[in-house]
Amino acid sequence: MTGDEPLSKRLRLDFAFDRLTVAAPATDHDEALRLIAAILNAVEDEFSGVPYNPDEPGSDGRMYPPDERFRYKNWERLGVRCYRQVAHATFIADKGALVIRSRTGSKLGAILFDKPGCDGRTVEEYVP
Repeated sequence: MTGDEPLSKRLRLDFAFDRLTVAAPATDHDEALRLIAAILNAVEDEFSGVPYNPDEPGSDGRMYPPDERFRYKNWERLGVRCYRQVAHATFIADKGALVIRSRTGSKLGAILFDKPGCDGRTVEEYVP
């Protein structure tokens, strides 16, 4: 990064998705959650200009990884947990697959990022 200007959220998100793409698939839900957190926090530390604050609800300009505080059981299904965040929802399967979808209120939108888990299955393949 040059100068003191932080990069846009869109560009930071692209960096995070690029890093998630090349990372090894997660073996389970908890590893996928840690992977997302490690990559997103590293990108935000490097490019956002906003210090990490674990108590922040997400309105300080920094992007935060999924957290149990934001779990949304209404969209969960067998083998897949959901975390709602600002303008998107993250779904993580028991075998490490993850998908991030845009959302507006209670309506899910386009898939922004999709990564199979260690078994090669995507989150969508967990649909009963």
